[in-house]
Amino acid sequence: MNKTFDLNRFGKYLSYDLLTSWRKAGLSVIITALLPLWFYLIYQIICLVFRGHLGQFSVFGIVAAYIVSFVIVTIAFPVRVYGFLTSKKAGSDWVLIPASAFEKFLSMLVVLCIAAPALWFGSIVACDAVMSLIPNYHGMGLTTLFNGLDSILSHLNTENVDFVFNSPVVSYLNWSANALCFALGAVIFRKNKVVYTFLSLMAIGFIFSIAIGIIGGNPSLTSETITDDSVIRTLNTSSIVMYFVEFLAFFGGLYYRIKTIKH
Repeated sequence: MNKTFDLNRFGKYLSYDLLTSWRKAGLSVIITALLPLWFYLIYQIICLVFRGHLGQFSVFGIVAAYIVSFVIVTIAFPVRVYGFLTSKKAGSDWVLIPASAFEKFLSMLVVLCIAAPALWFGSIVACDAVMSLIPNYHGMGLTTLFNGLDSILSHLNTENVDFVFNSPVVSYLNWSANALCFALGAVIFRKNKVVYTFLSLMAIGFIFSIAIGIIGGNPSLTSETITDDSVIRTLNTSSIVMYFVEFLAFFGGLYYRIKTIKH
């Protein structure tokens, strides 16, 4: 039997990983995805108490609920599902599960980057569909939201260069990047996993800001060399490079940690 990857063994472990993830955080993902509905109900209760009638829920409230739900799930889900790996007893039991490090790594990617976003997005769509049935609800569906973002950012296009931005794709990439980042923090830090991950991100961001400042201070970059086209090209290129570097770092870090974790 192949020690690195066996399809039958991987299938059994993936089923176990998915079931365990659902038991630990599946319901929490659904409840958090319903934040737009909770926000709406709380708003209407406040309106009834202080105004004596129902109010019109702002579109910005819906957008805020989407964003808050997105952030909470991408941070809390990886820590909730995989944070136990640094525990001596539970982590030791996990190490002894008959599956290779590569199979466990692939299973983690499926859970974090496919199963979890599918569950969250499906719950969001269901919530949006239910809220659209409310008579005095004047919110914004996901399709309208994405189209609106694309329309706004299309104003960055120049005559020769288009700003490359696709809301659903960027949202998915950001989901995956956030989830993988906090999963890496969850399997590295033993305590205060979210806090230490945030501090690490701040430190890395500080280093990058210094690097960008040095590049920006290049005397060859003048008002004559910096044009709208060059700025948009730089944004497009830097976005691709940023995602590539992020995912390469997260994949490498997670696989190395899974392969070397011991208790």
